Amino acid sequence: MKIENISDGKVIGIGGVTVLPGKSADIPDVYERSPILAVYERLGIARIKGKPSCRQKTPEELEEEQEAARKKAAMEAELAKEQALAIVNAMKPAELTLAEQAELFRLSSQYGVNPADCKDQADIVKKLKTVLKKQ
Repeated sequence: MKIENISDGKVIGIGGVTVLPGKSADIPDVYERSPILAVYERLGIARIKGKPSCRQKTPEELEEEQEAARKKAAMEAELAKEQALAIVNAMKPAELTLAEQAELFRLSSQYGVNPADCKDQADIVKKLKTVLKKQ
């Protein structure tokens, strides 16, 4: 698809493409179905030539993609929890380095364990293990 700028001085931008008055340019594939193209035409500042090169997805295809994305996100979250649990299990609260302490506090923040509610680092580790095993 192409866009032609027919305005009297307005610069048109679509995606990373800038079209000066009187000039034409190819519309990036991902923007071929952008509603802004209809707005430009309605305002009389652009003429769109051609048809979108990619077909529009059906509602079923969109739902399948969303479901796949949800499943992927759930798997990634589960993997992150497993990794966090492995990190916490490897920690020895009495011998934590500064980097391990920082990681402990990052994980406690990420999984909702408030260090202020804990007696010491061993208690933070214990509560984190409990939270990570529940989820």
